[in-house]
Amino acid sequence: VYVTGPTSTITSGGGNINVHGTGGGTGNAFQCHGVLVENDAIIQGTGNADISIIGEGGLNNGVTNAGVLIFTANAAVTTANGDIIITGTGGGNAANGTSNNYGVALTASGQLNAGGSGIMTINGTRGNGRKSLNGSHHGIYLDGTSTSITSNGGEISLTGEGGGASSSILNNGIWINNNAQIIGNNSANITLDGTGGGVTGNNNSGILINTSTISSTGGNINMTGNGGATGAGGMNYGISISSTVS
Repeated sequence: VYVTGPTSTITSGGGNINVHGTGGGTGNAFQCHGVLVENDAIIQGTGNADISIIGEGGLNNGVTNAGVLIFTANAAVTTANGDIIITGTGGGNAANGTSNNYGVALTASGQLNAGGSGIMTINGTRGNGRKSLNGSHHGIYLDGTSTSITSNGGEISLTGEGGGASSSILNNGIWINNNAQIIGNNSANITLDGTGGGVTGNNNSGILINTSTISSTGGNINMTGNGGATGAGGMNYGISISSTVS
């Protein structure tokens, strides 16, 4: 499913919105995302409409086959008072040297906004690939200034599981990077649960928060992280924070 450009909008004034996409491609095909929202496109629920998005990245030998990718400024998924549920599974092929197969990714100012009492639930599951120098098969990946997940009062819940194969590295369960933000307003609770990829390489953390912000006004922030990797791999932290959490 490909939604792109400022004139591309999926909107409901009351009924729920359900989007389900599966990436294709064979051989060295790349960027075969399950669901891609980019370049000012919006999926918007008004009234009490809920939004459900499910995406599976293409199972090929190429790179960057995300389950769900929300990419570039003003690309957004929003509700006025409904819930947002996003489930993404990264693609790729465990037998070949693919990389960057995220479960769910928001990058370059992509946004998720749940209004009213809407609850945000994001589940991102491992991508495949055994590239030893740079796996980057994160369960959930947020990157970039103005990239944000925001709730006006409902709970925000992220569950991410890193993937990869063989000796690949950087397969974090949840990676929040480069000034990305998770903001809970009006006592919204925030819960993060991340598990690093079970491979033999390094840097497969459960939750990695780097120069970013997680903040709740009056709500609880709960984090559970389990480092991945087997064998002699190092720096596979349960939770690693070099950011602001408040």
